[in-house]
Amino acid sequence: MFDVQRVQKSWQQEVDGINGLVCDLSEAEARAPIRDDGWTTQDLIYHIVSSARSLMRMMQPPEAGGRTLASAFERDRWNDEQRVKNAELPWSTTRDRWTKTTHEISHALANLTPEDAARPVSIPWLPQVSNVGEMLRVLVIHTRSHHSELATGLQALAMRNC
Repeated sequence: MFDVQRVQKSWQQEVDGINGLVCDLSEAEARAPIRDDGWTTQDLIYHIVSSARSLMRMMQPPEAGGRTLASAFERDRWNDEQRVKNAELPWSTTRDRWTKTTHEISHALANLTPEDAARPVSIPWLPQVSNVGEMLRVLVIHTRSHHSELATGLQALAMRNC
């Protein structure tokens, strides 16, 4: 059975943790590489936002504008395209999108019914995810993994700047 309160609490913990790491970053700090592959804080935040927004669209029934992904969907290519698109934006825009998206997801979780959680979804690269509730758990886990990357990367960045 899907425990919406547990997912809400987990989501809010990740959001609060990420906010504590990124809300006061300068443009230069947000654009400094924090991963070995060159990704920046801004890249990671934009990636979380883009992924979350896509998953939220998949969560909606088709008649409400929901969508599914084709089995040929290429995650790596999509991530690269999103990263290029984001590079043109100021950090403040990405940070504002983060805030807006996290509020929208919190609102969706607060209004989620058991019927919503049971609605089928299909994610080609995650065939074990079969419904909205499982997809929301994946969203939290995905966000948690990037939260961890942000914490580690920003700590390393601070150490390099000492």
